[in-house]
Amino acid sequence: MRLSSVDGQVRIAQGTEILADQAVANTPLFEGTRVATEEDGRAEIQLEDGSVARLSPNSALTLAVLRGQGGSGETEMVLEGGLGYFEVQGGGQAGTIKIRFGDSVVTVSGYTVLRVNLDSPPGELAVFSGNAHLERGSTLSIDLHGGESATLSGSDAARYELNDSIETRLVGLLELRPRPDADGRSRLQDGGHQGVCRQRQPGLERPGREWELVQRAGAGKYLVAL
Repeated sequence: MRLSSVDGQVRIAQGTEILADQAVANTPLFEGTRVATEEDGRAEIQLEDGSVARLSPNSALTLAVLRGQGGSGETEMVLEGGLGYFEVQGGGQAGTIKIRFGDSVVTVSGYTVLRVNLDSPPGELAVFSGNAHLERGSTLSIDLHGGESATLSGSDAARYELNDSIETRLVGLLELRPRPDADGRSRLQDGGHQGVCRQRQPGLERPGREWELVQRAGAGKYLVAL
């Protein structure tokens, strides 16, 4: 597992020890490592099977469990705060992958793209594509499918609000053509392209902004995250 991408201020720690006050790309990550982004920071963590966790500014994630390899492996990531996007391959090559936030845990079935928002605890889970299973202790167990989101209740662990749409504060729908990086990974950039942001949010239309591909949403259209 490695820190595949760093933008802005990103800090790496192991327990109470700061390993890097300014992290760099391609840093190996181990069980117990905590990755935290500052106000201008973004980070991307890549797993063995190609699954990816992306942290938005003012977010923190701990790699609580990294055990075994291949189909018998076990990975558990804990989002401690902020906003995290997860692209999980779900083919079983990396074994079981769990995403925890607060008192909830998420697992997926097949390739799934999801977002966990902890800006307002106990949190919200949004599934852009694929299928996710959410459990909250022994009181709540639900399945979410592509295009659905669930907001958890702070007063009753068994209650939640299910929506058949996804809040797009930090996600826009762009009509752009992808421009691959040298490594072949898809990134989108509005500079030099004919394209418009269909869901305008503050800062989305700034020239030269780099967009992080989340999920294709039809011919020539992409869901992107800042």
